[in-house]
Amino acid sequence: MDYYTAYGRQGRGPVDEVEIVDSKKVQIPLVTGAVVEMTEDTLEDAVKVATLLRANKNKLSVWVNLALLYYRKGRYDDFVFLLNPENQRGAFTDYPTIDRDQMRSMDMLAAYYVQKGSEEKSPEARKQWLLEATLLYSAADKIIMYDQNHLLGRAYFCLLEGNKTEQAEVQFKFVLNDEQRAGLPPDETLTIPALMGQACIMYIRKEYKQALQIYKKCLQMNPQCPASVRLGIGYCLAKLGKTEKAKFAFKRTLDLEPDNVDAAASLAVLQMTNSMDGDEMREGIQSLAQLYKSAKDHPLILNHLANHFFIKSQLDETTDKESLLMKAKRLLDYAVTVSKNEQMLSESNFHLGRYFHAQGKVHDAHRHYSLAAQQAAPKFKLPSFGYGQTNILLKEYDKAIEEFEKVLKMYPENSDVLKILGALYAKQSEKEGLPEDVVDERRKKAKDYLKKAAKNSPEDMEVLIDLAVLLQRFDYKEAIAIYNNIVDRLNEHGTRTPPEIENNMGVLYFMSKEFKKARECFLSCREVLVASETMDAKTKASIISITFNLARCDEKLYKFGEAERIYKGILKKRPSYMDAMFRLGCINYRRGDSTAAINYFKEVMAADPKHIDSWLMTGQTLADQGQLDQARKKYEHVLNSNKIPDPIALVLAGNIYVKHLMNVNRNRKEDEAQRDRALKFFHKALRVNPKNVYAMHGAGIIFCQKGDLNTAREFFGPVKERISDYPDVWINTANIQLDTNNYQSAVQMYMTVMRRFKKRKSPEILTNIAHAYYKLAKYEQCLDFLDRTICQDPKNLVHRFNYGVAALKACAAIINDTRATEAKVKQAIDRLSSSAKALREIQKMPQEKVQPYRYISRTLCGEIADKLEDLQRQGDVFVGRAAKHEAEELERMRENELERRRVIQEQRRSAKHREEQESLQLEQLKFKRTYFVHQTKEALKQREIEEERPKRSGGSGRKRKRAKEEDDFVNDSDDDGRDPAERKEEKRKNAQKASRRNKKKDRDFINDGSSDEESKSRRKKAKKSAEEIEEEDAKKFKGKVKSKAIIESEPSSSDSDNNQEEVPTIRNRDIGSDSDNEAEKKAASSDSEPEEASARKRILTDSDDSD
Repeated sequence: MDYYTAYGRQGRGPVDEVEIVDSKKVQIPLVTGAVVEMTEDTLEDAVKVATLLRANKNKLSVWVNLALLYYRKGRYDDFVFLLNPENQRGAFTDYPTIDRDQMRSMDMLAAYYVQKGSEEKSPEARKQWLLEATLLYSAADKIIMYDQNHLLGRAYFCLLEGNKTEQAEVQFKFVLNDEQRAGLPPDETLTIPALMGQACIMYIRKEYKQALQIYKKCLQMNPQCPASVRLGIGYCLAKLGKTEKAKFAFKRTLDLEPDNVDAAASLAVLQMTNSMDGDEMREGIQSLAQLYKSAKDHPLILNHLANHFFIKSQLDETTDKESLLMKAKRLLDYAVTVSKNEQMLSESNFHLGRYFHAQGKVHDAHRHYSLAAQQAAPKFKLPSFGYGQTNILLKEYDKAIEEFEKVLKMYPENSDVLKILGALYAKQSEKEGLPEDVVDERRKKAKDYLKKAAKNSPEDMEVLIDLAVLLQRFDYKEAIAIYNNIVDRLNEHGTRTPPEIENNMGVLYFMSKEFKKARECFLSCREVLVASETMDAKTKASIISITFNLARCDEKLYKFGEAERIYKGILKKRPSYMDAMFRLGCINYRRGDSTAAINYFKEVMAADPKHIDSWLMTGQTLADQGQLDQARKKYEHVLNSNKIPDPIALVLAGNIYVKHLMNVNRNRKEDEAQRDRALKFFHKALRVNPKNVYAMHGAGIIFCQKGDLNTAREFFGPVKERISDYPDVWINTANIQLDTNNYQSAVQMYMTVMRRFKKRKSPEILTNIAHAYYKLAKYEQCLDFLDRTICQDPKNLVHRFNYGVAALKACAAIINDTRATEAKVKQAIDRLSSSAKALREIQKMPQEKVQPYRYISRTLCGEIADKLEDLQRQGDVFVGRAAKHEAEELERMRENELERRRVIQEQRRSAKHREEQESLQLEQLKFKRTYFVHQTKEALKQREIEEERPKRSGGSGRKRKRAKEEDDFVNDSDDDGRDPAERKEEKRKNAQKASRRNKKKDRDFINDGSSDEESKSRRKKAKKSAEEIEEEDAKKFKGKVKSKAIIESEPSSSDSDNNQEEVPTIRNRDIGSDSDNEAEKKAASSDSEPEEASARKRILTDSDDSD
């Protein structure tokens, strides 16, 4: 209704002849021609007015205008009566603008229903009002659907419903675009309301900048627009973080409308929450208090006042806390009843949850937090935070994790949420019955969250401590590193490390087997506790505990005397401290004093019959003494005295039966029953704890004895993975490899045990390695390990017997090896002698000494000794054969060496000869290239001489005569009946072809025979002058080459169309022949024409080039 009351007339169509004279008067024409004028002060009852209108047949427009007058007067029942279609029967409707008036009547009544629905608190009543409005708007759609006023009202109705913002936006845009299409100036009564609706939609979508621009546009169009425009501007500025400008906008709104509660409440909230000035904050609180007096049902005021009272009750100790909390609760209870908006209702429920949370009423707080979380806006996660806290208090940890994950998704860098989630995941990782992958996943999440929280808040020591406490459960090294970081930071600030941290570090070092560092931490912790000012019972107990830990470190460092002294000192101060008594028994057990150890254990059992460790250690001590039945009774006592069987007692009881099976003098008929009993105990231990590696190991041993090696290997595998520092499982795994004929793998595993567990002197392992090498026929390695075994256990006759057997095999292999050297054979013969002697000694021993070694006998030793001695007697033959073979081998090697040297010399000679041949060929190629270059230069020089000859003034008559003779020379073969011009042209072409062919050969020869350096030299020479070339060539070839070149040129054609240069023809003679020199002299002096003709006819051919 705001846009109706603010902008007056609703249409721009045709104006009725009877209209509103002004905003406070309406004229009613009568049948008699008179006019009744009604004002807001003279309005009568609507029933009487309706009767008057029907009697005078007034148009519907008069009804609508009168209804508007009633509305402005505040008489809403009369307004509804006149606009009710049932009451408008009898109105005059036969006029052109009746459709517009009907639509206007329905729209005004629908807008009133919308206003009533928005003010209604009851959801049912609100729904009913909005339903009535929907029916009226639908009826008006059928009359005129696209009327601007109608669309504007319907758009605001869609906006109020909340879930039809897109439909409202379309209708607002239609109104604005229709104004532009009409070509009329903008009508503020339509444009500004439409723009305000669009701005509201942008605000709902959180597009605050666009909403602000639209509000500003409204203000530019009409500076006198309603105060709600400036209120919207203030809201947008506040959301954009421009607090001061937002305050100014709210103040301007209050200047225009002093009773605008929304503006006053918003301004007060900004003053309270976004100001660092105490005076301004007090002003905001006072403003809210004043507003509460005038607007007690405004949910924003109620929520913020309640929040103020709640915070004051928590922070101000001088006030009455209970009184302030009760005030806050009353305000919030009322806010819940009057809140129409879900966000406001969410905030009210959240504050109620805080109130109950502070009162310790967890279930009520949980309920209100849950409601608030369901109603909250996506970014309002405080209810979820509170809901997660109450879930923790109710031990609903999984639900708490779910809520805090929601909060973290919106605020991923919040350190408080990260800390809580880290602690929750750490706690849930300890839940029993979880699969291993789930435990690892939760621990990883806890670790990641706490690390991120520590990174975001580097000064928060609490986060680091929580992270260290988490990691100390499964990652000792990283936990120690974090504790060291905490200690360093405390030292930087000059703060002494708390004893609790020192104790935790000592425990972690102890678990990491760094006993010296652990001892240092315990000493430092004890010093702090002893030096503390308050020595209460708790501090004294802590000192005793730390002292006990210190003694445990001494015990691990083999300082048994120091540890014993500390334990006895503890017992003097506190005789009931049975842990110290128990450790004294353990120290005596390790010393080998079984009697003293059992006495200490008995004292512990007498003082505390439920002390399980003392019973178990008593049984272990008795078992070591060979009293297996007594030890079994101790273990059975532990098992019978507890509802849940102790897994250690189960394993130790099973081990008793395993030891029975290893007794040489046992009754072998009971072996199967003993194995079943042992396996039963191991299975029970695995049912209690499926990860009990000692039970797995015991079960593997039983399956080995049964011969089921594959099953035994399956049990040993997980044990070796989980406790890699347990040597027994490695040894048993190697034994399985040995029994399954995987000798090489067995050797490697035994070697690993010796190296990793420092068991290089273990006779059992050395014997097993020797056995594996014996099976691999590596007798030398076998004898080597048997030698080491005898050195470690010289009294054991089995080792000597094994050595004799292995020596027999090794020596026989060496003697029978034709490639064995004389020295090796002699060594084998000596070994035969010593082995036979050792076996003879065993043979001569009394039966009672040999009988305990059930695997050997005197007879067998004698048989093997006989074989050894037999081989020894044949030793000379074997030595001679080896010596002969060795001599033959040396001779063969000498011959091979001589042959090798001969072949090498032959290869060297061949290589040298090949190099000489290649060098000679290269020299010949260079000589040919040099000769050709010289010939070319001579030809070019002769050509220059021939070209200069006609220019000379005189000359030798002989030369002129010879030239003349050459010109007059006629060959018989030339007379072929062709025209002289044709013959001359053919001769010129042939000469041209020969010249091109020779040039190509010259290029090929030069490219093939010359190096890059020679090519460069050739290019440089080409640039030199003719005189320099002549001088260099004369020096280079003086006395070496004698040659002559005659250049013959055919006269060029006189034909003007044939523009060809004359092509020289080069004729060469052989080089280096005296006869050739004489022929040249004769050719120079003779007047014989045939010889000259023969010399002229010689042309360079392929054969010449090859020569």
